[in-house]
Amino acid sequence: MKSKATMNILLISHLQKGSGNLHTIERIRTYLSDVDYKCTLTSPEEFNDEGDLKSYVKANSIKLIIGLHAFRSGKLLQDSKMNYILIIGGTDVNEDYRNQEKMTVMTQSVVSSRKIIVFSNGLRQKVQELWPEMPQNKIFEIKQGVQTCPSKFSLAGYIHQHHSDVYTTDMSICICVGSIRPVKNPLYLVEEFSKLHERRQNIIYVICGQVVDEEYGKLFRTKIDSLPGVIFIPGLPLIDAHSAIQQSLAYINCSNSEGMALAILEAMMLKVPVIVRDIDGNKDIVEHGVNGFVFSNPKQCIEHVEQLLLDKHLRENTVQGASEYVQREHSVDSERNKYCDVVQSCME
Repeated sequence: MKSKATMNILLISHLQKGSGNLHTIERIRTYLSDVDYKCTLTSPEEFNDEGDLKSYVKANSIKLIIGLHAFRSGKLLQDSKMNYILIIGGTDVNEDYRNQEKMTVMTQSVVSSRKIIVFSNGLRQKVQELWPEMPQNKIFEIKQGVQTCPSKFSLAGYIHQHHSDVYTTDMSICICVGSIRPVKNPLYLVEEFSKLHERRQNIIYVICGQVVDEEYGKLFRTKIDSLPGVIFIPGLPLIDAHSAIQQSLAYINCSNSEGMALAILEAMMLKVPVIVRDIDGNKDIVEHGVNGFVFSNPKQCIEHVEQLLLDKHLRENTVQGASEYVQREHSVDSERNKYCDVVQSCME
């Protein structure tokens, strides 16, 4: 039998710095490399077309491809002769399916794959709705494993240095971490948080992330600059982002859609209350009042923030519920074992 070191695996994912997809695919690569598969990580943009990918696969003796995102990676993976696993990302089945051209590409890539991996039962149901003929035994649910590694980064120190006009020694910070693009909707809450800052000068709303849509980024920056109490940090290394979350009163998610927001799970592990928008991906992991809070509109979000400020026991109970949940449901060991098992089954 060949050793795993001779079994080459190609992992394809959008490699946007700071993104959840990047952190996910890097974890998977680590799991497989640790058990002696030879793994190469690349972006769909590295290949001109499907033929270019086929040439690469042949030249490098690739035995298996793992593609993350049914459209971005799937547009290269529509050939039933290639051996590949497709991981559903979130925006593919929540947003891209509305575009008929993209849906056609995704359908072919889903049908031709050996296995489909989803992060949650909600995403499994979405896959089944979009492709009802899909055999049930082809879909595997693997919940994201969570690891945190906060640095010694000081969020208060950063604000003191770069935004001294809003700095106070008793700041309470709410933070949202994510790329600056329309689907993440980072402007959704900014006006209400600015109003809250007017009433409570020590409340600061920090939005941290890379601008990946330049046109939207200009609109975003213009709006932020006009609102007191709202601060933009243009991206941080992962360990600094973890530290910033850990130093906050609450972690906020205001996306229009999510697959499974890794930063929410990281905040739970870091024992920071999460306040998330009422969308399917978030409700897969947050149970209102048990391990976090769910809001339907900006005013509700602010109400939850003020509850946390006033009720220490509510904060402690929610954090405890979140910590227990993430340790029980999002174990790195479980994620590692399941990926290794699925990969092994596709190598046989």
